[in-house]
Amino acid sequence: MNLHCLRRTSPVLGLVLVTGLAQAASIDFEDLTSMGYVGGTPVSEDAKLSDQLLTSEGVRFGTEDGQPYVAVVRLGSSHATSGVNGIGPVANGDILNYHNTVRLEFFMPDSPTTPALTDMVSIKGDRWTAGGWVQMEGFAADGTLLATDIKTDGPPPVLTVSAPGVHSVRLTSEEGNVAYDDLVFGDLRPV
Repeated sequence: MNLHCLRRTSPVLGLVLVTGLAQAASIDFEDLTSMGYVGGTPVSEDAKLSDQLLTSEGVRFGTEDGQPYVAVVRLGSSHATSGVNGIGPVANGDILNYHNTVRLEFFMPDSPTTPALTDMVSIKGDRWTAGGWVQMEGFAADGTLLATDIKTDGPPPVLTVSAPGVHSVRLTSEEGNVAYDDLVFGDLRPV
């Protein structure tokens, strides 16, 4: 599965791997099977995104209320910030529900049971403006809130948290109408 994941390499002597680190990543969710973007729609099995990127990029997707995946949604070029796909939260009953909260957790790709930390995470909300705010919160491995970024839902809001030791992020929208695209995060290191 081609994920259009862009990898940055170390400029030091052209080396790509640094012991104990995983390189930064940019993920645009293209070339993944997607479903329609209409809230309340049942999520098809092939549009569920959970740990497919865990061993390649070191990120697991789910929701704050314990759903073990998010939906890959086909937003179209007029709403997606790149390509046509983005991600949206789901709720109990395998239903696309933008009122729910997306949660991302970071792990070492070469050891997916090892929690990882990064110092920067960024994601874009879709291009459709419906009012309210969009928020990203970054948490340490012990659950301590490290940083928050809140933006007005405008086309497109770019949310970024920068703090040493971010293990997970939570994405929330006030109006429950935002899908997300273009995830970027910095180098990963073990907790």
